[in-house]
Amino acid sequence: MSRPTGSWEDDAGRDDLARAVRSVPKPDPALSTVDKLRQIVRERQANRINGVYVDMTSASITLQVHDALSEANQAKLAAMPVRRMVAVALEVASRS
Repeated sequence: MSRPTGSWEDDAGRDDLARAVRSVPKPDPALSTVDKLRQIVRERQANRINGVYVDMTSASITLQVHDALSEANQAKLAAMPVRRMVAVALEVASRS
């Protein structure tokens, strides 16, 4: 638990945020990473993928880049760990 700040309002807000993050439903483990990203965008709800918290904006940009790639490059992107996949997609999107 974090150190108290001296203000009960700040501590209550922090606890509410922690409770909200813990209440996020876990995605189906049978889905691929790309399908989990599609689920995040479809439900408009951030979620964890392999322990990495992915927000809707990052998921949307990653899917846009993924869908614009050739099949061979889509497979390469999908094989990356989630953090790397999002970082590469954000880098590619920032160039255009």
